[in-house]
Amino acid sequence: MFRMPVLLCLFCVGVLQASAQTPVAVSGQSLPGMEALDEAMQSLMQNNGYPGGTLAVAFQGRLVLNKAYGLAKSGVFSKTPMQVDQRMRIASMSKLITAVAALKAAEQGKLDLDQPFVKLLGFPANPAEYADPRVLQITVRQLLQNHAGWTIDRAKDPMFERTPACPGSAARWLANVKLDAEPGQLYSYGNINFCLAQQVIEKATGQKYVDFVKTHIAAPAGIRSWEFATLRGKDDEPEYVSENGSAYSGIDFESLGGAGAWTSTAADYVRFLSALRNHGGRSLLSAASFAQLYGRPAAAASAGNPVYYGLGVRARMLDATRVNLWHSGSLPGTSSLGLSYASGWNIVVIFNSRVAGPDRDQATGDTDRLLGQAAGKIRLPPGEIAPLW
Repeated sequence: MFRMPVLLCLFCVGVLQASAQTPVAVSGQSLPGMEALDEAMQSLMQNNGYPGGTLAVAFQGRLVLNKAYGLAKSGVFSKTPMQVDQRMRIASMSKLITAVAALKAAEQGKLDLDQPFVKLLGFPANPAEYADPRVLQITVRQLLQNHAGWTIDRAKDPMFERTPACPGSAARWLANVKLDAEPGQLYSYGNINFCLAQQVIEKATGQKYVDFVKTHIAAPAGIRSWEFATLRGKDDEPEYVSENGSAYSGIDFESLGGAGAWTSTAADYVRFLSALRNHGGRSLLSAASFAQLYGRPAAAASAGNPVYYGLGVRARMLDATRVNLWHSGSLPGTSSLGLSYASGWNIVVIFNSRVAGPDRDQATGDTDRLLGQAAGKIRLPPGEIAPLW
């Protein structure tokens, strides 16, 4: 384990040294030796046209970097720099929060993830009331693994319709949906899976989902920034710059909920990832629950794949006990990525824009690659690393 003198304080950084391109303004704090991460962020900002972003990095439960890059707002007559405490939409990184909430409810004896979710929600139990009676067999775990058995068309996401299919119309949507495989056998990523899981959590715990998350996840991890997004945004959020159209129309965040509605600072999401790993003395889940989080789905199609979707998170097993975890997020005006490495590094980046459709996956892959490579170049000197928070 790398250590650094305990009295070594974080230092503030204003603007990076000039490079071939005009450097993006930077503020915040980091330990010495983090230049590779700054360089990666400079490249990502400039190559993808992101106006602003925040980056938080921890090693073994100790914060080593917490910085803001570029602009939060860019008006005609004034420009507002991004700040490290900027709360931002994290989009689908919300799904991991929902999966952990379900595991917390299970630890409390309030929820069995292997029970059919339709039964837990109290929806009709008569097979004749469903276009596909196999809906009655889908478990909460299969929802969280995106293995319900139905195929979700990402271009016609039922959660982004004028009236979202969940929660208000969930019973009707379920009555008419057709499955493409037996529950548990087909992977198809879908926001509605996590909206349904959110309803199960509320039913099982007797608490509003937001309240349960804040009480049993945010508070124990020392997280204060988590709130649901609103369409217009709040005063402590940046301007969200859409690649086309508006980032302030067409999203029902209250319905999207645990599938993609959370906002967070980058540092608070790093707190979350660190607590999942039991770094820094904060532990959100038991070892058994954490193992369930990255457990491989039983589907035959997942058996030989090095990368698979666990409970609300993507996973890559390095050996029998070590696993890398990550999840990205994307909405108009938002691009985010949370990386949790078995080596002890936790990295969270959030931008207030995203790349246009055809190149979006490439941009996410570049973000993963460049930040991962940058972390690999860091050599922390011996000694105690300054406390995280």
